[in-house]
Amino acid sequence: GGLIMDMGCHVLDRIDYLFGPIVDVQSTVSRKGASIGGSSEEYPLVEDYVSMNATIGPSDWSVIPSEGANVQCVWDFVPPEDRSKKNERDEFVIRGPKGSLRMGGMGAGLPIEFLDADGNVVKVIEFDPPKHSAQPLIQAV
Repeated sequence: GGLIMDMGCHVLDRIDYLFGPIVDVQSTVSRKGASIGGSSEEYPLVEDYVSMNATIGPSDWSVIPSEGANVQCVWDFVPPEDRSKKNERDEFVIRGPKGSLRMGGMGAGLPIEFLDADGNVVKVIEFDPPKHSAQPLIQAV
């Protein structure tokens, strides 16, 4: 349950569309939030940390053929021990031998950054976040 279940699957959808199917998956799933002394009301009984390693399988639909590429994903929603500090970093990073692409993983409207092999930003694409698809329904209620 929780945010990983609600939104994390869309990151996997994006990987599948761009590169091909995710195969040979190994993962670790845990609930770490309550272990830092919070109550179950403050930290619901849902998974808040997932680490996944996988491989891209063969595909005839992917945008960028990537069979055999390694996939590493981490979803970490564990609150910091010092609750006055928030870790709100939301990144989806695609790394290659000549550079990388960085964008929001689960939030809409964040810029897309193109980085060179040394990690320097060489181009940024910004756009307005899309309207929520259920906005008319929400407004009607």
